[in-house]
Amino acid sequence: MPRKPPRLACFLVRDESVLGDLIEEYNTCGRSDAWFWRQAWSLVWFAGHTEKTERKRRVNLLSDLWIDLRYAVRTVEKSPGFAAVVILAIALGIGVNTAIFTLLNSLALRPLPVPDSRRVVGIYQTFQGNNVSRNINGEASLFSYPEYERYRDQNRVFSGLAAYYPFFGATLAGETPRDMRGELATCNYFAVMGVQPAMGQAFNASDCNAPGLFPVVVLSDGAWRNVFAGDPSMVGKTITLNRVPLTVIGIAPPRFHGAQPAAADFWVPLTMDPLIHAGDSLKQDNLSWLVLV
Repeated sequence: MPRKPPRLACFLVRDESVLGDLIEEYNTCGRSDAWFWRQAWSLVWFAGHTEKTERKRRVNLLSDLWIDLRYAVRTVEKSPGFAAVVILAIALGIGVNTAIFTLLNSLALRPLPVPDSRRVVGIYQTFQGNNVSRNINGEASLFSYPEYERYRDQNRVFSGLAAYYPFFGATLAGETPRDMRGELATCNYFAVMGVQPAMGQAFNASDCNAPGLFPVVVLSDGAWRNVFAGDPSMVGKTITLNRVPLTVIGIAPPRFHGAQPAAADFWVPLTMDPLIHAGDSLKQDNLSWLVLV
């Protein structure tokens, strides 16, 4: 039967794991009660000494901080110009770091403002070998429209696959023409993103049947408010982008600005590219220009 060490000595040892080790050695090695008392008192002394040392260290730290502050004040009083330059340099460094983090947060860390954003992913491709003939409008990892159609039709992984051209700039006609930035998107773009317009509707399949057959546009909330003064009757009206009349069918929700870091002002069906963009990009199989999501 294991022996019981002195109860008062056990009370002095506050650390249960250390107490357990002492009791085990007390029993297995046949240690005496005097040995157990010596161990307990040594632990009490060590704990008290450590606490005093830590308290003294904190007092010294505060004292050193006060001395440093007084020295800094005297230095500023003696050389105010030099101090101003140093303070300005520190402030500039803090400002630059804050701006970099803010940009990084908006570009890479903050999720897209769409429902269930963790399920939204970007798709890219890499070409191997030196004999690949490729025209690039943006980045080589982007897709052509025929490639998008093949990926979309053979997709067995994603619940939906949309494509858009994010580098599209257009001129809005009016008394004072103004530049706007938008995206050419496939008709399932808003469905894949899980975004419902705040007003009106998103694209449907008939909007993308043929170029120019149904010239429609969805405006961002920012463009609707800033460019069109938040006109509540904007849905159904016609605007002209790059000399092409487009019917406004919807207004995107306030927090949705597209999948790119730069906010889009509008979205036009991708099949409108030959008219509004004056090109034949839809037919080129070796042109990198579309982002897949």
